[in-house]
Amino acid sequence: MCLIVGFLFIIILVSIFFFFYNKTNNIFNPISYLVLLFLIRNFFYLVKISNDPTLMNDSLPISIDDPEFLLLKYFVFQILFFLVLSLSYNFFTNNFFYANYKSNFSTLVVSVGVIKKFLYMSFLFSFVSFLIYFFSVGSLNGIIMNFADRSEIMNKNIFIQFSIRLAPFVLYASLFLYIAKKMALRTFFFYLLYVLISLLGFGSRTLAFTPLLGGIIMWCLCTNNMKIGSLKKFFLPAICFLPFFLIISDLRKPDRVDLFLSNSGEYINTLLEEEFNTSSFVDKQLSGVNISLFILTHYDKNNQWYGKGVVDLLFAPIPRSIYEEKSPVDEGRYITAAAQGMDFKPPTSLTKLPKYGWPPGSFGLGYINAGIVGILLFAFMRGFILSCICNRCLQNIRKDSFYYIVVYFLTIHFFDLTNLNSFNYLTHIMTFFIFYRMSKFLNLNKK
Repeated sequence: MCLIVGFLFIIILVSIFFFFYNKTNNIFNPISYLVLLFLIRNFFYLVKISNDPTLMNDSLPISIDDPEFLLLKYFVFQILFFLVLSLSYNFFTNNFFYANYKSNFSTLVVSVGVIKKFLYMSFLFSFVSFLIYFFSVGSLNGIIMNFADRSEIMNKNIFIQFSIRLAPFVLYASLFLYIAKKMALRTFFFYLLYVLISLLGFGSRTLAFTPLLGGIIMWCLCTNNMKIGSLKKFFLPAICFLPFFLIISDLRKPDRVDLFLSNSGEYINTLLEEEFNTSSFVDKQLSGVNISLFILTHYDKNNQWYGKGVVDLLFAPIPRSIYEEKSPVDEGRYITAAAQGMDFKPPTSLTKLPKYGWPPGSFGLGYINAGIVGILLFAFMRGFILSCICNRCLQNIRKDSFYYIVVYFLTIHFFDLTNLNSFNYLTHIMTFFIFYRMSKFLNLNKK
C-alpha cells in the first residue's frame, strides 16, 4: 500500500513540476524549483522506506508501532501541502507574468558602474571580516577545530556574520559581469575561489553550496538557458565538489578532527569507508523526511504551539551578548529537544536546549502549530507571498536586472515560514539592499 501511495505522491509532484515548467518555460520558477529540490533531497529515501516502512525505526529516535500508517499519513499530508501551495501561487499569479516569463530575461539591463562598486564593497568587507576571524583563531588548525561548534561561534561573532552575508554577493556580482562580458574569466575564477574558501572555512556545506546554486540560476536566467537540459553541463562540476562537501561535514565531529590533524592518511581511508556510503549519504545528509515523520508522531493537540513561536522571532535581532537567555530563532532546537525527551515550547531560553536543531520547514512547522489546519494555512501563505515577491521581480527585471535577479533567487531559495529561514531571508535581503543602494549612491556621485 505504501508503495502505491508513494508512487502516486511522486506522480503528483512531477505533474506539479511540469505544469509550472510548461507555463513558464523556466525550470527555476518558484514552484518547480521547490518541487525539484524536494525530489533531489528525498526521492531515494522515500523509495527505500516505501518498500519497507519498518526501516524508519532505524532512523527515528522513537519506536513506531504502525510505521505503514505513519508513512501513509505523511504522503497524504505532503500531497495536500504541495497542492495548496501550487493553487495559492497560481491563483495570485497573473497570466501576464506566465506569458512574459521568458521574454523578461531576454533583454538585461547592465549597470556596470553600480555592479562593480557593489562587487568591490562586498569583497572588501567580506575579506576583511574573514581575515579578522582567521587571525582571532590563529591558524588553519584552529579553524578546523571550530567546525564542531560552528553555530555558536557564528552567532556570537559579528565578523563571521558579515563575511557569510556578503561573500555570496561577491560571486553573484562577478558572475553577472562575466556574463555581460565586462569581466575576464580568470578574474571571475579568482572571486569564485575566494567565496568557496571563505565559506567552507566556517564548516558549513550549506553556506558554500547556496552561492553555487545561486550562480547556476543566475547563469541560466541571464543567458536564457532555462530548459531542463541546460543543467546537464553542471553535473560534472557538482561531482567534483561533492568530496569537499562530505569532508567538511565529517570534520564537524570532534573525534574526526583529531584524526584528520594527527593522521590524514588513516582519516581518508575511514572517510572512504564510512562517509561515501550512498545509503548513509542519502539518509543522513540530504533527506529531511525523518524530521517530518518525527513531528507527525510526536505532536498532537496536547502539545502543539498555536503560534507561540512568533515570540522567538521578535527577539531575533537582539545580540546574544546582550541577552544571553533569549530564546532561539531556530525552531529546530525545540524539535531536537523533543527527540531527546525534553518537550519544551516557545519561548524557552536557548541555554536549556540542544546546540543544534532539526529544521522543520513550512510543512513541519505548520503541523507543530495547528496540525493539518496549520499545514494548509502555511502552504497557502507561502504560495501567496512567493507569488507577490517573484511577480514583482519579474515585472521590474528590465529596470535593474542584477538587483531583481538576486532578489528573485534569494526569495525562491531562502523564503520559508520558519523563524530561522524568515530571519535569514530578511537579513540577506536587507544586507543586499543596503550595499546595493550604497553602490548606486557612490556611482551617482561619481557622475
